[in-house]
Amino acid sequence: MRYKWFQELNLTNIINYSPKTKQEKIFLNKYKQSNKQVNDIFHWVIIPTFQDPYQMLKDSFESIKQSNFDNKKIILTLAWEEADKDNFMNIKKQFLEEYKDTFLFVNTTLHPKWIEWELQWKWSNVSYSAKNTYRKILDLWIKGDNVIVSVMDSESI
Repeated sequence: MRYKWFQELNLTNIINYSPKTKQEKIFLNKYKQSNKQVNDIFHWVIIPTFQDPYQMLKDSFESIKQSNFDNKKIILTLAWEEADKDNFMNIKKQFLEEYKDTFLFVNTTLHPKWIEWELQWKWSNVSYSAKNTYRKILDLWIKGDNVIVSVMDSESI
């Protein structure tokens, strides 16, 4: 039931003070208490991936681009695994070239395969990416508590 509520959640309704669902009313109250303004909020999207073709990733990037959130308030990170480094190098160049002017900040991270205490799977990529990109976000003078973080699968639209 909670999953269904969150599927219906619309951030725009909360920001515009016009909640439609019970969950939006709850989030609106938290939003009011935080004293945040919509101009203060940034959305950081991390996409972990491994051996995915560029066209599939591009569909995901385009769906983010076409969302109703201001693209200049979106930080987009592509988190890759070093075991697929050759594919990553080709896609990295295309990704950065095509989307560098679309979003506030785009970057890629390559999770090293030599970290022996970590498994080679998507959440290791996300963790590594978050640690390394967070420093860069702070360099943009964005306060960490003004960032909403989402992790989406590489084939999500």
